[in-house]
Amino acid sequence: MLIGCGIDIEEINRFSKYFANKDDSEAFFNFVYSEEELKNYRKYSAEICLPLSFTCKEAFFKALGISWNNSPIDWKDIQLHFNGPVDTNKPVIKTFGYAKKILDKKRVNKIDFDFTINENYSYFEIILLNTIETNERPSLR
Repeated sequence: MLIGCGIDIEEINRFSKYFANKDDSEAFFNFVYSEEELKNYRKYSAEICLPLSFTCKEAFFKALGISWNNSPIDWKDIQLHFNGPVDTNKPVIKTFGYAKKILDKKRVNKIDFDFTINENYSYFEIILLNTIETNERPSLR
């Protein structure tokens, strides 16, 4: 059963200012990304990983049907981790805190996603699913 879906697309040049200005970047990066994420991204390619992770987080908020600014969810509750170079490995999405609580409450047991990035755009698509069959009817709430 489909629980939620979300799509986000961002212009890559939006992130350029953060790579150019260390003062702006530190505050932004610490607000949006966990220390573990930042270490992971620097290891593989921050210029690719940071925009992809941001679009992942935005798409995830949309799939949950909430916004980070009107709920207790934190940007760091949703994390995208790479296990190797971006072009050869699919990353893993990890959830924590309030995002994890919502997934548990909605009985999400599978997260499908796809993404692409090029010189102009970062695109991320999230699909939240419950793959366990039940006799319960889906709620319209």
